[in-house]
Amino acid sequence: MPENKNIEILDKNKYKNFTAEDLLNNSFFLKSIKTPTELSEAFWKETVDEGFIEKKEIDLAKSLLLALSLRKKSLKTNELDSLRKKIDKNNNTNKKIKIIIRITAAAAACILLFVSIHTFFLKEEPTSPSITDVASLFKTNDLGKEIKLKRGAEPIISISDQDANIEINQHGELRINSKAIEETAPVSKENNIEYNELIVPNGKRSTLSLPDGSKLWVNAGSRIVFPATFKGNKREIFLNGEIYIEVYPDKSKPFIVNTSKMDIQVLGTSFNITAYEEDEEQSVVLVTGSVNISTDNQFKKELCPNERFSLTGDKTEIRTVDPGNYIAWKDGWYISESEDFGRLLDRLGRYYGKKVIYNENVSQLKCSGRLNLRDNFVDLLKGLEKTLPITYSEKDYYIEIQMSNNKLLPMK
Repeated sequence: MPENKNIEILDKNKYKNFTAEDLLNNSFFLKSIKTPTELSEAFWKETVDEGFIEKKEIDLAKSLLLALSLRKKSLKTNELDSLRKKIDKNNNTNKKIKIIIRITAAAAACILLFVSIHTFFLKEEPTSPSITDVASLFKTNDLGKEIKLKRGAEPIISISDQDANIEINQHGELRINSKAIEETAPVSKENNIEYNELIVPNGKRSTLSLPDGSKLWVNAGSRIVFPATFKGNKREIFLNGEIYIEVYPDKSKPFIVNTSKMDIQVLGTSFNITAYEEDEEQSVVLVTGSVNISTDNQFKKELCPNERFSLTGDKTEIRTVDPGNYIAWKDGWYISESEDFGRLLDRLGRYYGKKVIYNENVSQLKCSGRLNLRDNFVDLLKGLEKTLPITYSEKDYYIEIQMSNNKLLPMK
């Protein structure tokens, strides 16, 4: 049961006609952006849908937080007014930079607004927000049911296929499953930063070829934020999920993968990253080359081929592994070696887009073997029933796994 003060905070009437300034001075709004929850996201959506707050005011407040890194301080009235005037003046003198708040897709509007504001401040200040900040602004707890590509000022592209092959060449030209996609928004020649986002929900997969020549295999339940073009002296992306990546070598521009807990820097190599924010463990498995890993708890290490680095809480571990076992998912296989059955079920549920329920006894079973991910999930579970002391039952919205009296046998 929530406390009385929380009930008061979640009263939509309290926020009626709030402006961006009001939101930036409201502790609950600031906390909602910094650490969003399903409750807070639903609340702010309802305030817009029910007409308590104009959507453009929330978009402006979010963009200012990102562009100016103001999550820990408030804007005064005269500062916000001055900022608005500067942006308006800049837009009038440079017609290539526009603030657009009339787009129906909330995420797309937020991207456009950020691009315009950030472009202006690049001329005023040398400091730009990190890609982690950008990813935080775009963050959503609902990945939906279709693969989505949000590409700067372009309309959001939804892909209903089970798998998507996405290619963006050095000229910014886009192809999806070998089909060219024409741009509808004008391409800016200014030195601004425009960000893209790829969302791959549970039960789907994708590949992504970047303009620099690097290629990513993106597993189910993943989100990647990356710039439209890699400018400056580095190539940087943000990941929440799992990818196998082959980085195109460029000594002048190291490639950096950011997650919520660590940064992985490379020049040209291939490796697997598992970094789902909802999971306790994040890991890196190096296939070829070398990578430098830095974590939030100040741990730094250079990884060698056939090594697996894992971070669980503040605990780090490096051990020698067969990397083929950890990248087999991209070719439709799942290989486990004495793995907790609960972890395997979690990963299978994410891969197939099914919710799986089980108890602690089921979770602690150990399993080893090779599973064909091209099989139907139910057929796969039938096979597991024959090799493990478990039984499954299909419910309306989930699959339940329970212990049975079958003899425990190793997986084949």
